[in-house]
Amino acid sequence: MSDQYPAQYSRFVYNDSFAFHYFYANVTDPLRKEKIFSKRMVHHSFFCNKASNNIYNEVNYPAGNTFLIKDTLQNDQWQLSGGKKNIGGIDCISYLKITPKNDTVLVFISKELGDGKGYGLYTGLPGTPLEIYDQEIDSHLIAVEIKKDDYSFVLPDKKIVSRKEYYERRKNK
Repeated sequence: MSDQYPAQYSRFVYNDSFAFHYFYANVTDPLRKEKIFSKRMVHHSFFCNKASNNIYNEVNYPAGNTFLIKDTLQNDQWQLSGGKKNIGGIDCISYLKITPKNDTVLVFISKELGDGKGYGLYTGLPGTPLEIYDQEIDSHLIAVEIKKDDYSFVLPDKKIVSRKEYYERRKNK
C-alpha cells in the first residue's frame, strides 16, 4: 500500500458577505464556469454567511437524502509564528495552531486579500490563507492562482438541519 495520496485541489471564492470553499479530486474544477456560487454544492464544500456567522456543508446520507448542515462558525485560536514568504506575488505571514490531538497546522495568510472568513476548516485567521500545512489531516494546500472577479452567492434549496438534528436522523435510520 502506498503512502501517497492522490492530488487534491480546492477553490476559495468570497466577497465581503459570503464565502464558498470546496475540494475536488482532479485537475478539472467542476464549478470553474460558475458565477453564482453554492447553488450547486459539491462533496466537502463549505458555504459561509459572514453576517450571520453561519457555515453550511452538504451531506447526502442516507443515500438520496440531501441536507445542509448548519453550524455556527467557530474561530480557532491561532498564534502569529513569525514566518514570511511571498506566494503568487503576495506577501504572507504565518500563523500556527496546535489541535486537540497535538497536531500542528501552519498557515501563511495575506491580509491584503480580506479576512478569509469561511475558509472551510481554517477559521479565525486575520487574513486569507494562501498556503496550509495541516498535520492533522495530512495535507499541504497552496494557492496556485489568485484572481479577482465578480461572484454571487445563493444558499442551495435543500433542507437545513443542525448538526445535532442530522446525527439524530442518522441514528434513527
